[in-house]
Parts: sequence; structure tokens; C-alpha cells
Amino acid sequence: SNCVYVSGNLCGSTQTLPPFNCNGFTAANGYDVWYRVVPAQATMNVNCISGITTDVVVGVYSGTCGNLTLAYCADATGTGGTEAINATVTVGATYYIRVYDHNSNTTGTDFAICVSQNCVGNTNNGCGSADVLTIGSTCSYTDGDLCAATQSLSPSNCSGATAQDALD
Repeated sequence: SNCVYVSGNLCGSTQTLPPFNCNGFTAANGYDVWYRVVPAQATMNVNCISGITTDVVVGVYSGTCGNLTLAYCADATGTGGTEAINATVTVGATYYIRVYDHNSNTTGTDFAICVSQNCVGNTNNGCGSADVLTIGSTCSYTDGDLCAATQSLSPSNCSGATAQDALD
């Protein structure tokens, strides 16, 4: 579940909702930015790294714009810290992630955010659903992942070593 961070900032942001109480803390203002995610699994991890002058607060909301419900929040660290949420979610539902600065700043407020999930099952997890590889005059790489792979055939012994399933 590698997390690919996206850079963000609160420069010029406005408050779209009042700040919420999280871990006993409530900011004076919630000048925010929003992200949207549709999970493919029942759990997702949200990580947000504050910049050197930012103290991010992160909220995960369910529902629709105009009718949102705060499901999870993180405000456990200070300036320069990392906020983390491990959320149980509904597969295929849209979730909204709100980020704002606890100190109500809208300048010098850089952060990095990422959302990850554990392994997602492969669609090519067997002989009948094998991916097609293109044969060319130059090498064209195809990404592969054994994450959540299952054993399709019994392991074989090749050169004294037991082979793992190669169809996955």
C-alpha cells in the first residue's frame, strides 16, 4: 500500500464549513481545501504531512456536498507533524477529505497528502484471466503486482528452488 503524496496548500482558501472538534481541539477558523476519493476496499489510510509552518487538521466526510457527515478526523500533532486516519469505508462510495490549518493560516501553509489502501485483488489471478503482453522489437514494460495473489498451481521445483505461482 504505497502512498503517493500530492502537494497542497491553503493559500487564499476560505472556510466552507465551521471547524470541527477533533481530539479535544477546535481551530478558530477552518479555511479549507477539499479532495475526493472513491475507495476500492473497505479500509483506507489518509496521511497528511504538515509543512514547516502548517498544523493541518484532516477530516474524512461521507455523504454528498451540502449534506456531509464527519466520519473521521485527525488533529493529533502540531506544526510539521503528520496526521493519520485509518478509516473503515464503503467500497464504491464517494468520500470527501477536508484539510485546514489549526492556526487559521492561509499563507505559508504547504502540506502533502496521500490516500492508500491495502492490496487490491488482481484481475489476472489465474490462467483464464491472464493479461496479454505485447511483443515488440523493443522492451515495453508492463507493471505487475503479486499483492493479493492466490496460488493457481502447485509450486514446482526448478534448480533446487521451489517456484512461486507465475500466473499472478
